[in-house]
Amino acid sequence: MKQKDYGPEENQEYDATLKALFEKVPPGEGDEFAAVKPWLGAIKEPKSHPKPNKKAPAETLEMDWVYGYRNEDTRMNCFLNSDGCAVYPTAAVGVVFDYKNMKQTYFGGGKTSFSGRKQDDETGEGHSDDVTALSVSFSRKLVASGQNGQQPLVFLWDATTCEKKGKKRLPKGCRLVTAIGISATDQYVAAADAAEKIAVHLFKIDGGAAAIATVQINMKVVHLAFSGFDENVLATAGKDHLAICTLSGEGKSCKLDKKMGKGKGGTVESQCAAAWSASEATKDTIFSGSSSGEVVQW
Repeated sequence: MKQKDYGPEENQEYDATLKALFEKVPPGEGDEFAAVKPWLGAIKEPKSHPKPNKKAPAETLEMDWVYGYRNEDTRMNCFLNSDGCAVYPTAAVGVVFDYKNMKQTYFGGGKTSFSGRKQDDETGEGHSDDVTALSVSFSRKLVASGQNGQQPLVFLWDATTCEKKGKKRLPKGCRLVTAIGISATDQYVAAADAAEKIAVHLFKIDGGAAAIATVQINMKVVHLAFSGFDENVLATAGKDHLAICTLSGEGKSCKLDKKMGKGKGGTVESQCAAAWSASEATKDTIFSGSSSGEVVQW
């Protein structure tokens, strides 16, 4: 197509600083490509330089301190362990922060044989991608954390020493773990995914890496909570729903059945969090917080 002529530029002189940083270039072929990789044409390989060396350096590094934690796009991300220390994730690392003595202990973050997609590197003793959900058990002695990835990993680790206790894996295509929880007596861990058809996967903590039961929720899950009185019951909260999932059967016949909450007019406002009653007299009662700030009793 013929380019429209807008006439000469007037009163658009660069000062000395801008002249050193930018150059006026008329629009033409390849501008879209240059916008994606603006350094092309501006940076050139030197004529003489050492050959690339893909070997790991002789030096080793240790983490001295981890700043910040991931909270901008996740819930269930900061808890206290049995010693009163804060437990939370940042990047692909789990952190136990003894804020009284200003000391941190780490799960993961060590040396790996990274050579491509970090999600495929499982040579380390921790997560291979960003941690997107974390939960501490009722006893506050065990941590479950889930990550990004086509087959997201779930790790179980000690809430004080950060010692690895186990590893689980969600099926291919799950994308990431959006919510995670541990049952009352550390028998099960459940994780919600972000697959096309969103589901909750239930694992036996002392069992294998694969889920023993799965139930489709089909709506984004942002919070997951086990009942404190029944190992086999958990609730999920999220976009336009609150659901109660119950485990039944044994062995290969295990299954999770769901019951969706119903609001006025049959619809449910998006729920941000769910919590079971701590009283045995009302042990079947769930409280949730809606996106409008209302606390709902179910």
